[in-house]
Amino acid sequence: MWRRLNEYLTFAENVCSALAAIGLGLIMLIVASDVALRYGFGRPWPWAYDIVSIYLTVSVFYLALPRTLREHGHVNVELVHSRLRLRTKHVLDLFSSILSVILFSLLVMITIPLTKSQYVHSEVISSYMDWPTWLSTIFVPIGAILTILRLTFSAVEHVEAILSGHEVASFRGAPTLAGSTISTGE
Repeated sequence: MWRRLNEYLTFAENVCSALAAIGLGLIMLIVASDVALRYGFGRPWPWAYDIVSIYLTVSVFYLALPRTLREHGHVNVELVHSRLRLRTKHVLDLFSSILSVILFSLLVMITIPLTKSQYVHSEVISSYMDWPTWLSTIFVPIGAILTILRLTFSAVEHVEAILSGHEVASFRGAPTLAGSTISTGE
């Protein structure tokens, strides 16, 4: 069951990551062309800053977040983490996963009603154009929900490793220390 759910989650993460990559490419194209138009012809895109700052930056960040977590791409205090016993690492990582699930759950609980309200009330940001606010906000709960699911898989792995005293096969397919025994410190 876990493997099948992980396959669906991985697919969703990959789709979101591809969309984030497209968004990042658009940021580069828009900013580069805006600079060229601004300094070459004195006529920049009037909408460039709004699109990049309101929509694309938010979408790139939140859509890339779950896959980055799956691939262990976030900053880790490796100097400390690498010196800990395996059991201690898993306990700390479990605590971190649980705390992160709580924080991202709060984020989802705040942003889903906010996005719905922005959509229902047709809220806009007045600028060069009236930009719908919900199109920016929607990326936050999407990315946060996928991140919560990935953190849940991670927490299950850490619990299994703590209880078994061994590294467990990762749902993520990420490298593990397979066959390693977790030191109890005794």
